[in-house]
Amino acid sequence: MKRHSHFFGIGLIFFAWISASGQTVINGYANVTNISGTTLTVSSVNETNDTFEDGEKIILMQMQDNVIGSNTTTTSATFGNLSAIANAGHYEVATILSHTEAASLPNSIVLTAALTNTYTTGTNSSVQIITFPSYASYTVSAAHSALTWNGTVGGVFAIDVTGTLTIGANISMDGKGFRAGSANAAGAMGACNSGTYAAASANAYGNKGEGIYKATVATYAAARGKILNGGGGGNSANAGGGGGGNYTLGGLGGPGWAMSGTGCSPVAGGLGGIDFSSYISASRIYMGGGGGGGQWDTSGQAGGNGGGIIMIRANTVTTLVSCGSAFSITANGISPSPATNADGGGGGGAGGSIIFQVPTWTLNCVSGLTIAANGGNGGSVGGSGSPSNQTHGGGGGGGKGVIIFSSAAPATNVTTTNTVGTGGANSTAGSPTYAAGGVTTPSDGSADADGILPGVSGPLPISLLYWKGEPNNDGVCLSWATVSELNNSYFTIERSSNGEDWTTLAKINGAGTTKKRQTYSYVDMHPFLKNYYRLSQTDFDARKEYFEVLLVYVSSSESNLFLYPNPTSSNVTIQVPVSVEDIPDKINIELYDANGKSIVPHYSLDENRIILDLNGKEPGNYVLRVKVLDYQQHFKVILK
Repeated sequence: MKRHSHFFGIGLIFFAWISASGQTVINGYANVTNISGTTLTVSSVNETNDTFEDGEKIILMQMQDNVIGSNTTTTSATFGNLSAIANAGHYEVATILSHTEAASLPNSIVLTAALTNTYTTGTNSSVQIITFPSYASYTVSAAHSALTWNGTVGGVFAIDVTGTLTIGANISMDGKGFRAGSANAAGAMGACNSGTYAAASANAYGNKGEGIYKATVATYAAARGKILNGGGGGNSANAGGGGGGNYTLGGLGGPGWAMSGTGCSPVAGGLGGIDFSSYISASRIYMGGGGGGGQWDTSGQAGGNGGGIIMIRANTVTTLVSCGSAFSITANGISPSPATNADGGGGGGAGGSIIFQVPTWTLNCVSGLTIAANGGNGGSVGGSGSPSNQTHGGGGGGGKGVIIFSSAAPATNVTTTNTVGTGGANSTAGSPTYAAGGVTTPSDGSADADGILPGVSGPLPISLLYWKGEPNNDGVCLSWATVSELNNSYFTIERSSNGEDWTTLAKINGAGTTKKRQTYSYVDMHPFLKNYYRLSQTDFDARKEYFEVLLVYVSSSESNLFLYPNPTSSNVTIQVPVSVEDIPDKINIELYDANGKSIVPHYSLDENRIILDLNGKEPGNYVLRVKVLDYQQHFKVILK
């Protein structure tokens, strides 16, 4: 059942759902278990807040992939390194053509066109689809968020506004990304252990934070090695967890307790999650890595979750004129809770990713709008169980996230921050040492240093105001308009009689890059009675996006319905100017004799002809009523 409506056009109809945390959620989610051509097999469907409906857009995203390769030696610091990035982080916009359901939830979804990217499903990979609700205008009047990533779905907030998105409350994906590692299950004390990088969950090791490799092997769960951008767990004794990574590296966890002022040497703290600065673009993004858990014998501490993903496509983003207080759009990694702990501290989560496909910013709120994808701080060591003069292990700070603007970054009434988390204190001594903070500089020397990227566009290039089809005397008039375009080479119009087999009708040049409204039209001079139309847009670099599929019926006029032969001795044919074979449910034939008695008609359809069988009927005058779509016509038939 459809729970709300979102569409291109002038009007706006929507209902909001409030999560248990008091935040409005507008997206639906599903795990993709198989991709075959244009067909997606889905499971773990969450339609609590939005539903997957025919004709509507979705975002398909590779959340995790099998990218660890052979970096699985448990006693090597290379454990958890990236082998090849594969398809991780790729995403694109697609349109649902049709779907099937089981127990009122989708289990198969057919797309209108083949996917542009390649995606991997399987044991160590995770692909999900997210609804991409579209509104003519939208006001964030209450705090908005999304489903927290649960290892299969969630972690992404996405909205498409063809007009103005008004910010009147916060949008937060803080801590909604990759999950933190927990501390070891039970307290354990042992010698400093710097040489174990992966192990099964055990009392001697904190657990690793989650990253872009879907770890299913039990012996990969714990110990100090990172697992891609997930921070490593602390080893014995009382070492801190590593910070998660995203645009930059997470920080190294504190060294661990050795009954000394300097702690374990070599250090036993979790390694920080790696960064993806070489790969991140407007077309490829990641959730922040989770921080690793600390190791403990008195009191343990989990790491902090990474930040999630925010995707906003709008023609204009504005804020309320009378705002009273500042608003924020954030995807921050979070810090462990509580801030201090007796033994090894947890690593901070890395900042997430925020993408704005927005050509115009008009920020009226003088109190300001904050945009941030900061890393979380590592947990500190303190409390009665920790000798104040001896080093233990604070948690490493989370790396920074990324903020991407399709145009210049807004500069008025806005603060944009993208900072790393600080490392937690290794003790409570008067002049304590600290675990490492997240790394400020990306490992790719050619990458933007601050992780705030202006003037970059990805798979969200066109802001469509409307797309509609209307029959007229000349055929079907198709029209559409954009409120902005970026690198738009051309549009393609295709037609189908069944929604499956498509024929190209026309290619129409786009406007390239513009912030001005553009209008387009095309007339189909030879339509079917039942027509499916789809519109796609192709960039100069050949990237393509499909918009919703339209269904347009064409009614026949009286002058176009022709009956022959009349008089007849057997059959009569009603000729229609277009094919009727694809609309048998839209045709109704009634036959009456001279006394007004209804006679069951027998007829067949052949291309653009309705053939009525009158064999065996008594000679005389008959009245024939023909109804095609919403038009009906009466004929007097003489049977000889």
